[in-house]
Amino acid sequence: MKKNLIFPGIMLNIFIMLNAGGLTVYNNNLGLVKSEKEFEFKKGRHEYFLNETASEIIPASLIIYNKNKNLKLLSQSYEYDLAGTDAILEKYIGEEIIITAGEGKKFIGELVFYSGMIGVQDKLTGELNLISRDKIETIRLKKLPENFFAKPALRWEFYSNINTEEKISYSYLTRGIEWNVMYNGVLKGNKLALSAWVTIYNNSGKDFNKTDLKLVAGEVNQEISGGKALYMEEYALSDAGSPLNSRSFSQKEFHDFHIYELDSEISVKNKQEKQVSLFAGKEADIEVFCQYSAFDKRVNSYLRFKNNKKSGLGIPLPKGICRIYMQDGEEIEFIGEDNIAHTSENEEVKILTGQAFDVIGETKVIDRVKLGKGRYRESIDIEVRNNSEKAKSIEVLWRKGNKKILKSDTKFQETDAFHVKFKFKLNGKENKKIRFTAEN
Repeated sequence: MKKNLIFPGIMLNIFIMLNAGGLTVYNNNLGLVKSEKEFEFKKGRHEYFLNETASEIIPASLIIYNKNKNLKLLSQSYEYDLAGTDAILEKYIGEEIIITAGEGKKFIGELVFYSGMIGVQDKLTGELNLISRDKIETIRLKKLPENFFAKPALRWEFYSNINTEEKISYSYLTRGIEWNVMYNGVLKGNKLALSAWVTIYNNSGKDFNKTDLKLVAGEVNQEISGGKALYMEEYALSDAGSPLNSRSFSQKEFHDFHIYELDSEISVKNKQEKQVSLFAGKEADIEVFCQYSAFDKRVNSYLRFKNNKKSGLGIPLPKGICRIYMQDGEEIEFIGEDNIAHTSENEEVKILTGQAFDVIGETKVIDRVKLGKGRYRESIDIEVRNNSEKAKSIEVLWRKGNKKILKSDTKFQETDAFHVKFKFKLNGKENKKIRFTAEN
């Protein structure tokens, strides 16, 4: 049965924010909420409560923007002791309470306890009435206890030197909201048709209705450990972004990050996942290859492309999961997925699609000679077998550590101080053996 809490004669000076104003979402469970409210001030002190704030707000991050020198913020606080039946009854122990139960029967007296059944003691007779919660229709209280709110609220105390109407802008950081990107790529020969969708996850405890949305790609450092909110005398301004050639977003460099701005307002409800297209119709030149690491038991299958305009892209790619599909006649089939990191223009993207079925790698040390204390010369055979009907591009990696290759029957490249790479092609049903000698 639904229970109603009634507080006669109470007026709460609370403003409900219906328009979120602006929202900037970061990759690492963080959002910046920007809003504004118009107030009417009489000369003197004023206290205002604003609800509809995010329940995951970081109170110390609150910044209030005001350019009226006659208006000063005296104090601010975040009220989060939320009103609920048990929380209110706990504050009412020893206070007068009126309960209406089944068939309209009323119990008036002092609240003694509320756990399980509710105990009300009649002040005149001393009689203790035990009332089952499922029989209660209405609980009537004189007033709401202090510092209780139906929703989290910001409390501001202002002092005004004059009678004025003023629009106050403010912003704060909140946890519980983040975004990521999901890429879908369809492989057609040596081309990859790529599209991307942004997913926004809102668990901040706040609905954002018809808000301007920005997304920041990059990992911002966070060391928020309390402190006072800031009060600023001037408004902060920002510029619009440059086109990304996408359907919905524009992007620009922003400090050491990239910022994406949606070209229209969006609504994101609490506990909602919202998807918006980041871009579509991009086609990249790609390389498909198999990679075998010496002494490993598997050969991995990869796609690789350069994120530049020459290959068909050349746009900042935020981190996310990239799912790859392949054309099979009139249909497409899923062939694997991988995470890609934040990738700026002109950098390489490498996507692991899975383990190759028909390409086998095998490594053997065929000779080992001790040269001295801790020093050896080794002869190593690496064989790669292509058991499929199709030609394959092959890369073989060998971790050389502090060894140096003295001779090799196959051309190689030192990719860094500790690794060597062999690259070659294998026709269908073709095998290749690499033999080299190395010593430390």
